[in-house]
Formats: sequence, structure tokens, C-alpha cells
Amino acid sequence: DDDSEAVGGNAGNEMTKDSVGTNDLVAFGSPIYSTNAPSAGGAFSMAFDGASYYSGISEGFTNLYGNLDFNNFSLSCDVNVTALGASGFSFPVSMGKNGGGFSIVEIGGNWYILHQTIGQSAAGFPVALNTWTHLELQRRQFGGVIQSRLFVNGVDVGVQLNAGPALPITPLLTVGANMTGDGVTPEGLFNGLIDNVVLHNYSLGNKPALVSGPTAAPDTTVLTGESLTLTASAAGGTPLVV
Repeated sequence: DDDSEAVGGNAGNEMTKDSVGTNDLVAFGSPIYSTNAPSAGGAFSMAFDGASYYSGISEGFTNLYGNLDFNNFSLSCDVNVTALGASGFSFPVSMGKNGGGFSIVEIGGNWYILHQTIGQSAAGFPVALNTWTHLELQRRQFGGVIQSRLFVNGVDVGVQLNAGPALPITPLLTVGANMTGDGVTPEGLFNGLIDNVVLHNYSLGNKPALVSGPTAAPDTTVLTGESLTLTASAAGGTPLVV
């Protein structure tokens, strides 16, 4: 929505225009602007056709990785899946690449969380087709144990991964796919709409470290070991920090 030339049905900008930070991602294939957007957000989302994605490495993102607490962060997005992954799996958002990193992944019509090359969660949660869903991978302390857990529409759905991750190899964020070990070849291409991608560093407080989309909401803030979903947006889509 920060692209002043955004028009529904037109090709997405060749580089993302992030609301916060200078972490531009490059378009591959033909992602397009869609006016089908979640209620918590702006006028547009990005539509992916199973052959397109955004991915990138930048100075800003490299600095972000260098300061991110990998045991106290969340990775989230809003998704509207129009078709399951043709290869049997698809990735709406992934950080790092095979060899190390974190992902939310659809496998056989269920959502899982993945620590690349380490393992995936044992349980999945059903994908709701053709409807907006908020997904969030939280990596933090739960009941005195560091875990990765999946929250769907703000609810802990019991999908968790206890094994510690390999730290992400290469500062890389991919929206609409995952990167193989060469850091160039995409896998698990996504069919549907994606909006409001947020990488949130709890150690820095409530302000998101990276936001793609007009708002920082919905965002999850840790309060005495629990989570609270806050949705707030000023007129014009200016992010509010609560």
C-alpha cells in the first residue's frame, strides 16, 4: 500500500516499498496487486499464482538479522489460500533458506511450522481455503521452555516444535515461497493472497522490526507469559505502537 502507483490487477512493484525499514524484496514472476485485502490492513494485498514470489537480501535486512533475538521473536502474515501447493506443500513466508531458518508451511492442506533441515512440527492445523487467516510463528518461552508455536487468528492451535533451530543461513526473507540451499531456487510456491508480513523482535518492545503492509496490526505482545492481540490503525494507515 506504500506504492503510490498500486492499482488492483496491475503487476506488483519490482521491489517492495516497506512501511517500516529499508528491507526491499525483489519480485520474481508476476505477483499482482489485489483489492481483496484483510480487514486489518490497507486497500491491497499481493496475489501469487504458484509461479511468483518476493525475496531479498539487503543492507537493512542484514542489520535486522544481526540484531534479532532468535529465541524471542515472531513471524506473521495474513493469507488467503486459493489452491493448495501443487508440489504437495507451499510457503506463504520463510526466513533464511534450507540449511537454517524458520518457515510457516502448508503441507497436504494443513499448516505446520518448520525449522529448516532440523524438523517440522508433528501436528498440523487445517487450511481454510478462500478466506483470510492470520498466521503467526512465535519463537519464545512457553511455560519455562523455549519453543516455536503456531497461532492461527490469534489462537495457539497446539502446533509446536520443541527442537531448537539452526540459525538462518543468509539474511533472506521470502514471501510466497522458500529458498533451497543455493539461495536462488524457490520451492513450495504459493497460490493465493498475502498481506501484512511482520517480523517482530520482542526484545525491542512493541514496535515491529520489519513491516510489509500499511499497519503493524494485528500484532502479538507478550504480557506476563501470555499473548494479547492488538489491532490499531490511524487514519491513512499510519502504524500505531500500543
